Amino acid sequence: MKPELLLEFDTGPVKHHGLLGFNYLITYTETLSQDGFDLRPIDFRHPVYGLPPIKRPPADPSDPTSIPAGARDFRLSEELEEYGVYYQHKLDISERVHLLGGVRYDWYEDDIAFTRNVRTSPLDPVEGFSDQNLSWRAGAVVDVLSNVSLFAGYSNSFQPQSGLLSNGSFPDALEATSFEAGLKGSFFNNRLQASLSVYETERKNLLESDPTDPTFTFVVPLGTVRVRGLEYEMTGKITEDLDIQGGIAFMDSEITETLDPLTKGKEFYNVPNTQAGLRLRYDTSRWLLKGLSLGAGVIYVGERAGDATNSFALPDYWRFDAGLYYQWRNWNFKLTCQNVTDETYYLATQGFADIVQPGAPRIVTFGVEVKF
Repeated sequence: MKPELLLEFDTGPVKHHGLLGFNYLITYTETLSQDGFDLRPIDFRHPVYGLPPIKRPPADPSDPTSIPAGARDFRLSEELEEYGVYYQHKLDISERVHLLGGVRYDWYEDDIAFTRNVRTSPLDPVEGFSDQNLSWRAGAVVDVLSNVSLFAGYSNSFQPQSGLLSNGSFPDALEATSFEAGLKGSFFNNRLQASLSVYETERKNLLESDPTDPTFTFVVPLGTVRVRGLEYEMTGKITEDLDIQGGIAFMDSEITETLDPLTKGKEFYNVPNTQAGLRLRYDTSRWLLKGLSLGAGVIYVGERAGDATNSFALPDYWRFDAGLYYQWRNWNFKLTCQNVTDETYYLATQGFADIVQPGAPRIVTFGVEVKF
């Protein structure tokens, strides 16, 4: 549920635009996990598929059905209620100066029932987590020329986190701050828009799986992560028939605060130092077939740390995509191919060398859309 109210009014030469809103969300989850297997170590660069997991011996040799010691054996029931009220206000001080500000207040109620032994213990209520927090944002845009603007903005946020610590308590909420500044412009009679920005984000109380828990039931606080970067983006038309969209980003990540001295100062996993993309779309209507367009794209993602200690890395990769698009009356047809070269690549890791998400192989998709 998310009702909103828009406000517009003037005070002399200043134009005001307001947005008042309220949101409510309730989420209920129940998890049951019970097994007695160890996963085999996996080399993600040279995986061997089809091997069965290793079954642990029963905890009680006289009872073959007893759950092995250290096995995953828990049940969790959780009900999370989230309330929020927010207000955002934009002021057009003049044709060249624009200010934006906003505040948000959130309430959270999280009730969990949990047991470590499904077969012998009932669900025991855990002391519920409740919290409330005020967050805010502010920004400004100044048009230094008719086609070039400077901008800057700051925001913070607050979000409760699911999971349990090994002592049965709740982790602290995730807190984040972000600052961005740069310039943007429109060129060649507004055919091409471009922006260049620098930014810094910081996230506190990040979580990861408890490395001392072989069942992956509990989490531990990783600490604070800071990411600084430089980003360039552009979109528009190179010619009357050729559209372009692209960008490149350079990032530097660091774990700045942590309870684990082995991770302090390390790069945060899944954050590449360099990432870039380019997409082109060519309309053949003027010389070949009206409504027919050809598309091509390339994505590059640099090497990324695979875990918080930087003990391994995911290799960099290139991915090439292509597409064929046709519009006829109120019908749109498209034939796309993602990963044209069928490259083997890896998207992300969950902080472990044997939990790595591979990228999709070559995928060909045909779609039809009709508008009435």
